[in-house]
Formats: sequence, C-alpha cells, structure tokens
Amino acid sequence: MSLHCAILNRHAMTSRSGRVLKIGACTVDPGLDEISREGNNFKLEPRAMRVLIYLAEYPGEVVSVEKLLDHVWTDLVVTPDSVYTAIAALRRALGDDSREPCYIANVPRRGYRLVAAVRPWQEHGDADGGPAPTNTSADPAVIAKPLDAETTSPRTSRYALWRIVTASLAIVTVALLAWHRFAPRSGTEVNPAAEKSIAVIPFTDVSEKGDQQYLASGLAEEIYNLLVEYPHLKVMRRASAQIVRHDEDPRAIGKALGVSYIVSGSIARIGGRIRVTAQLTDANSGSDFWIERYDRDFDELLALQDQIATRVARALQVAIGASESGVVHRPTNAAAYILYLRGLYLYDFQHAEALAESQGYLEQSLAADPSSIRTAETLALVHVAQATGETVVPREAFERARSVAQMAIHLDPHSSTAHAVLGLVLAEHDFNWAAAENEFTVALSANPRNAAALDFAARVAHERGANDEAMRRIGASLALDALNPYALQTLGQIQFAKGELDAAEKTFRTLANASPTWDDNHGYLAAIALARGDRDTALREAKLEVSVDAQAVALVLVYQASGQRAKATETLTHIEPYSRDIWPTGIAIAFANLGDLDRAFAWLDRAKEQRDPEMLMEIRSDYLVGPLRADPRYRRLLGNLNLSE
Repeated sequence: MSLHCAILNRHAMTSRSGRVLKIGACTVDPGLDEISREGNNFKLEPRAMRVLIYLAEYPGEVVSVEKLLDHVWTDLVVTPDSVYTAIAALRRALGDDSREPCYIANVPRRGYRLVAAVRPWQEHGDADGGPAPTNTSADPAVIAKPLDAETTSPRTSRYALWRIVTASLAIVTVALLAWHRFAPRSGTEVNPAAEKSIAVIPFTDVSEKGDQQYLASGLAEEIYNLLVEYPHLKVMRRASAQIVRHDEDPRAIGKALGVSYIVSGSIARIGGRIRVTAQLTDANSGSDFWIERYDRDFDELLALQDQIATRVARALQVAIGASESGVVHRPTNAAAYILYLRGLYLYDFQHAEALAESQGYLEQSLAADPSSIRTAETLALVHVAQATGETVVPREAFERARSVAQMAIHLDPHSSTAHAVLGLVLAEHDFNWAAAENEFTVALSANPRNAAALDFAARVAHERGANDEAMRRIGASLALDALNPYALQTLGQIQFAKGELDAAEKTFRTLANASPTWDDNHGYLAAIALARGDRDTALREAKLEVSVDAQAVALVLVYQASGQRAKATETLTHIEPYSRDIWPTGIAIAFANLGDLDRAFAWLDRAKEQRDPEMLMEIRSDYLVGPLRADPRYRRLLGNLNLSE
C-alpha cells in the first residue's frame, strides 16, 4: 500500500438517518451534501452523496452498478455513465486513487466496494482522538481524482441488465443546445439537410425489466448498416445520432444532425417474442411519415431488421436494385451476434470501464464466430479508443489494435475501418508515416464516407504538420458525423495548435457540454484562457477538468503563470507517479512550462517509449511545448519520430 493510502486510511460519512459519519479521514455530512477532508470542504451533487451513503451502508461489500441505479436514480431513467460520473466526483472529494484505492475500490465485472472504515463522527474529535475537520475554503492545489483514473486496471462490471430508455448515451438536451451555440465554423458546420438524408436514432427499450437496451441500440445500428449501402442516401453516422434524445423535437434533431428524416422506434422482448415499432419522421415538419409494428419470434430478429430497413428505403423512394448496393455482412450466428450487440452498445459510451466491458463481449463474440468482420472491426476500434484515450498503456493497446485490424483485413481485404485502424497504428506506434498514408488511401477508396477513417487520417495529417490537409479531412468527418466527440476533440486540438483560439474554444465548449465525462476538454479551455492572459478563467476551467492528469498539468500551468512556482511544483509531484506509463506527455508539458527542459525532454523520451499519441498531437503546439523548440534536442526528437519541422 502506498504512503498516500496509509495516510488516507481513515474516512468519514453518513448513514440513512442523516448522522454525520467518518469514512477514514473524511467527515461526510449528507444534510449539507458536503465532505470535509484535511481542513477543506468539498460540495457534492446530491446523487453523488446518495451513492456514497448507499455504499457506506454496505461497507466492504460489492455493490453493483445496477443496484446503485435502482436505489439512487429511482425516479429517473439514466445510463451507467451516471454511476461512473458520481464515483469520479466522490473520488475527487475523498482524495482517492482508483489504482491504489483507500476509499472506493473497483471490483472488475461486479461493481464498487467501500474499503474504508465507516463510523459515527464525534463532535469533539474522531474515534482516534484526532481533531475534526474544520470549514475552511478548499485549497486549489488539491488534486481531484478523475473519472478516467479508474480505468487503468482491467475493466469492470459486465452488466446483464441495462435500464436505459431514450438517453442511450447519457447526453441530454444540452448537447443539442450546445451544438447550435458553439458548433465549429470554418467549413466544418453541418450542411443544410438534403432531400435524401436520414438519421437512425437508437430505439427505446420498453421491455418490462428495461434490460434490452443493447438490443434496441443494436437494431438501430443494423438498420443504419443496411441504409448506408444505398449510394444516393446520406445516412448520419451512429456517434452523432445516438447523442440526441429520442423524445426531443424531431425538427431540432434534424437541424442538429443536418438530415431531413429520422428513423426511430421501440423494442420489447417478451419471452421468446420480440415486438418492434418503427417510424419514419419528417424532420422538417415534425410529422410521422409512416409507422409500422411488428410482432415476431426472437429468432426472426435478423430478417426483421432487413425488412424494416427496406421499408424505410421504399418510403423515401430511394430503393434501388441489389446490384447497385454494396456488400452487407449479415450476421449468421445468433449467440455471437447478441454478444456483438452488447459490445457495440458499451463501446458507444466511450468510457474506459465500458470500453473494457465492450472488449470482453466482442472477444467472446469473435470466439463464437471468428468470421464476423463487423465484430473484428469494432474490437479494433475499441483498442484504438483505449490507446488514444490513454486508459491503458498506449503501446499495448496499439499492438492489440494492429492484431485485430490485420485479422479483419484477412476476413475482408476491403475493410475500410480495418485499414484505417492499421494506418493509425503505423503512424502513432511505428512512426511510419508513408505506410500510414497508404493505408488511409486504401481505407477511403473502399469507403469515402467512413467518418472514423477520416478522423484518423486527420490526426495523422496534423501530426505530420500538414494542417490544411488535416482540416479538410476532419471537416469531411464532421460533415458525416457532426457530433462525434472523437472528431470534435481532433478538430479542437488542431485549431489550438494553429493558434485559432476562438475556434478552438467553441469546439471544446461544444464537446464539454455534449460529453461532460470526456477528459482534456476543460484542460484545453484552461490553456486557451492562459494564452489570452486570463488566469482567473484558466484556474476555473482547470478545476473543472475531470482527468487527474490533465487537471494537475493545467493547474501547474496556471500556478506557474501566476508566479506560484512552489505550488506548481507541489502539484506536479502528486501526479508524476500516476502518469508514468499512461500520459507522460502531460508531465513533459508541465516541466517545459516550469523551465526544467532536461526533465521535460526526459519525459518526452518516456512518451516516445510508451507511444503516447498525445505527444504527436501536441509536439508542435507553441502554447504547450513552446519553451522546448529552441533547444537542439527538440529537432533530434522530431527526427527520432521521423518528422520534420
């Protein structure tokens, strides 16, 4: 156990009766929704406090995510991401670290466990005779523990029941509002809805137990896969379509996604039967074009998907002969297909725990049906998400992505997604830029409308220093998938590196509102504020950052700019051990801005060794690594990466 854990192994908290409790070194007052630790007070959202109270009622026992959803969100229908966010907030307030937890332990595939001792708080001191925490203002140097901190270990709970209705991806109306207000310009704005354009919204699970959302989302995905084969029909990509609410005004959805029609519906599984309602809505008028209901045996699901997609196409009067459409890889193994749908559903959460669960389901699916190209492609994307999101050691995730992509290419030499994944690996792991571009050429020749391939190609173009090409590619990606958080983050990073601060701020605010659990958004907003000389805004944004690494680095930059070098150095010492293998680039940026160039370059060498992709994305940013550029070692580093200035 680390010294940090040994010090924190006394805590505080409250019971259902409302009494103030001690959980380790922390005093928890549920009446005030407040945690006091080391003389500092931390305000919690009421539901985060309720999660802590529920865990405290079962100290040492594993509590599943499903139970937390049932007991804390009894009046709402939410996704497991709500639990992840609450746990992240608790860890920030408790000063906990998921890698060496002293408070809340993550039990893979099962849930969470409160490992700290729970006892009543005594007014004149805790049970050990120590002084009770006082109500002083929080020290901004205290480092928050983020959502992503819990993701470096093997992923957690494989949930059999998902109680989710319309908000499949935990994004509410603010996403649409944010898009209208902050949507990036300069050629990346969504085009006006074309006559033959459509979005497939994840279907609503109306089963009695609410445990079939993975199936509802999967049905929408399959309809998408069939519709996209019609060459004259623009079909919005899944990532954008899934962040809108099913009950939102269809006209608002159509405007946000740039489409004229919306496919939506509901699904219910009752024993061996499945009931599906599908509808096509005119997004311009908000009126339903047609509605159909189906009642089938569950083993007819695959045929039913084809039938619904064909009816949609006919209703749009864009149905064409089979000879004109591309090859669609229809699933044939029902058991493997269900596992695939579960993995696909979890992948869309883009959270590290969910990604690990997705990986597990997809690997099971491939074991059951090794011929499934779609499963192999999705698994390759999961490994890329783990590498670029730095939730596991990047070099390990990249190697897994390479292996699965090569498997997918063996299954289908024309797999656009597999070639795009291989291109990203060749660039960000091998530093083989020419070979990477060849793979992107193959990928986009196979499918010019592959939004993920365009996003990966944009990243690599930026890393090569070809920013005009990068902007063209990311603009094309966002035109297909307007609210994809990966593509938006790529756009924001490129804009920031180019010094387009206003555009970058709009992009990151769009992303922060649409995907509040994503890391780096507020860290970038802090860096943008610092570049403008606005230290107050920079400090405020840094404190909002959800990632422990990104928050620490942002605070270092803010404190250094404010002349608080001692505070900056102290903050950095807390985070160095945690970022050694996951995000060494961040530590390099911090040391560069502290003026310690020797240690900055040492950490960049570590970043190269670990294949940290953020090093490649940030290496040309004057705002982050500017102090390094005049040093001869900077040019040598670029040479080692097969790059030039």
